[in-house]
Amino acid sequence: MKYYEQLLRLEVFSLNDVAVMLNSKNNAKVLLQRYLNKGYIKKAKRNLYVCVSLGNRNSTANRFVIGSNINDSAYISHHSALEYYGFANQTFFEVFVASDKRFNQFEFEDITYRYVKSSINKGVVHPETNSKIRITDLERTIIDCIKNIDLAGGTEELFQCLDMVNTLNNDRLCEYLEEYNLQFLYQKAGFIFERYKSEYGIKDELLASCLEKVSDSIRYFDNDTKEDKGTYLKKWQLIVPRNIEGYFNQGVNELV
Repeated sequence: MKYYEQLLRLEVFSLNDVAVMLNSKNNAKVLLQRYLNKGYIKKAKRNLYVCVSLGNRNSTANRFVIGSNINDSAYISHHSALEYYGFANQTFFEVFVASDKRFNQFEFEDITYRYVKSSINKGVVHPETNSKIRITDLERTIIDCIKNIDLAGGTEELFQCLDMVNTLNNDRLCEYLEEYNLQFLYQKAGFIFERYKSEYGIKDELLASCLEKVSDSIRYFDNDTKEDKGTYLKKWQLIVPRNIEGYFNQGVNELV
């Protein structure tokens, strides 16, 4: 029990973390094995350990802390980030973890940790309430979910989440859109932000910058729309699901 309190403060740790603490890699290996045998810690995956509460034998770290510490570049993203911020309609038994380094999907305590390729590095923060968590800020999360709707739980789930969101920072939205610099993302984001303009406090300048990126290339809002023959929006050169008006809080008007 000599080092248990130190590990408890870490919550999630690797062999190297313990080696630094003991100033010996061999001693760290011995300690980890001893604590595993005694049930003081659990192995989440190869070279990733979590501390256990001696009262109920459950891990002291939540899934967001575990996901954030899978490797040095890991951070919580997409629907999992929406869940953390309290804007998700559903709770998934998987955590989306973006990272510069690929890792194999794994399960721990009935939660699946799923790798997502990190495309940009801006907008990753430590929440004020927990420095052990790395996560996309709300604006980056919204942009990421619009970009990859499947990782947002699908179109219906995305809009139910968007209905819960309040004011967004226009400058950050612009920054992340520019960082991705994808035409289809500007089209989808512009369409959504126009509909939520008053709720989010979207400025005309942001909508104008999205509209400038629209060309003659017509895009589908999501994969399902390709099979379902959706509704064409001339302004955004976008084909959206035919029932998309039902996804919005107040409905969608003036579909062309």
